[in-house]
Amino acid sequence: HMVLQRGVRVPVWGWTKPGYEVAVEFAGQKKNARAGADGRWLVRLDAMKASAEPRPLTVRSPLDPRPAVLSDVLVGDVCHPECDAQLQTVLDTLAEMGCDQPTLLVANKIDRLAPEALEEAVDRLETTAKCRALRVSAKTGTGLRDLRTALDALAGRAVRETRTNVPVPAPAETPGDDDEGWVAS
Repeated sequence: HMVLQRGVRVPVWGWTKPGYEVAVEFAGQKKNARAGADGRWLVRLDAMKASAEPRPLTVRSPLDPRPAVLSDVLVGDVCHPECDAQLQTVLDTLAEMGCDQPTLLVANKIDRLAPEALEEAVDRLETTAKCRALRVSAKTGTGLRDLRTALDALAGRAVRETRTNVPVPAPAETPGDDDEGWVAS
């Protein structure tokens, strides 16, 4: 499950062989990008309105006849001033859909809180969600490697559950990251 921020252009990026074209589809949008000499590609989805309807985000590449599909993607507010209420709404929605509790909880914008307030907020979120929270700041870069590692592990688990020996795009810290961008299942 994933939530994309409403009202802003949403970047989607990854890696493939240099010169290959990649197609990204979501919510009626189809965006194409050609990988640069380093194999990196980037598309930006147009800004969208909030939607509680789960939809697939699909990435197609000529390297794989089967597209990479992220299911149950929603559009809404990723950052919310009342994070406790937002988290409870997400948990309630997941329960209504018959889904398990989240595997990964990310406390973003940690640079905006005093250390004591941060720990208190994260403790409350972890208790509510019944899982460990990663502390991340996109502004300072804190926690991004841990987040990438956690997302790589989740992506690898999802791939193993659906297919074997097919490379899938892995999440990156930034579109300019020098790490290899593929995870083998």
